[in-house]
Amino acid sequence: MKHTCHVPDCDTPVTPKTLMCAYHWRQVPALLKQAVWEHYRSGQERDKSPSREYIRAERAAIDSVRAKEKALMHKKGIIAPEGGEPVVHLNIPVPTKEEVEKIERIRQSRILIAVMRANRDFPEILYAKMGEAADMLEIWVNELEAE
Repeated sequence: MKHTCHVPDCDTPVTPKTLMCAYHWRQVPALLKQAVWEHYRSGQERDKSPSREYIRAERAAIDSVRAKEKALMHKKGIIAPEGGEPVVHLNIPVPTKEEVEKIERIRQSRILIAVMRANRDFPEILYAKMGEAADMLEIWVNELEAE
């Protein structure tokens, strides 16, 4: 049986002891993450008997993600505030989770390229090799952006 992220409408596969995919887990406030781990009991995913405290922490974490996603949709005008009309209708492109992850990979790669090119504390031969690696990484990032 396939185990997926517990956030509604997310089909990302996760390990049975994992509550959410990494994308959604990053949205959970630190205190709620702490509560989830504090009340997690090793093996509860096998015997299917988590504590009430864990279930409360789990629901709070899921609710926090759903609230953030709903607030973002309100902000972008995709869904209307209570009793109102959407500011913008669904004719605007909303990035998918994959597109957001791609943008994040590109951003992190650009940072890595800058660090590789700026760090002159290495011996000359190593610095030259890092420059070559940075050039190759930049080519890959440019191809990724062009997709």
